[in-house]
Amino acid sequence: MKRALHRAKNALQKGINSPLARTIGIYTFLNFFLRGISFLITPLFTHYISPDEFGTLNIYLNSINIITPFIFLGIINTMSVDYFKISSKKLSRNISTSVIFSLLIAFFFIVLIIIFERYFTSYFKLNLWYLIAVPILCFLNLIIDLYFTYVRNENNVKIVSFSTILKIIIELVLSVIFVIVLLIGWKGRIYSLLISTTIIAVLSIIYLYQKKILILYFDIKFLKKEIPFWFSILIG
Repeated sequence: MKRALHRAKNALQKGINSPLARTIGIYTFLNFFLRGISFLITPLFTHYISPDEFGTLNIYLNSINIITPFIFLGIINTMSVDYFKISSKKLSRNISTSVIFSLLIAFFFIVLIIIFERYFTSYFKLNLWYLIAVPILCFLNLIIDLYFTYVRNENNVKIVSFSTILKIIIELVLSVIFVIVLLIGWKGRIYSLLISTTIIAVLSIIYLYQKKILILYFDIKFLKKEIPFWFSILIG
């Protein structure tokens, strides 16, 4: 009995000290950290952003959520699955083709917003510039998600942790400056979101380019094969 307990204890200690357990622990901590920061800063901003402005901000953020699936498609799934199945050269070609196609979709939404400017501006009560920023933000978020997916697949926990905390700090500091110091209100939250997302997206592009994941390449054959799969994800 004692031997069995001793073996179970050793197995448990090995499991806790294993790289996989540490990785899961770090990702779990980051997840709770993100939620905790959001929970703490929201009451703070209620003193500087009126309920009506919060409503406008929520509508704006929800519009990002609506467009996101059309720009993301199944590209993150492609990165997650193909990373372990195909060569790095083919992976970079597939991802680069997908990103270029996603950029074209973002451009299509921008043109659509400009064409129907009167309708969108009257409905959302926002200037055209804010609406154009929506598909741009979606595309930048795609780049960031690709970056995080790649470094997670590389099992580079330090980079994931640093990037996550950096993004939080930048967005939080900018939100405090725009909302609390400059008293810009809900627009300050959008400015902080735009600037922080752009900074992290640019750093992500540089990293993925250095790793030769993002290259100037477009494969129409791959696109024709993937489009039905992507749209099945949208429909599903």
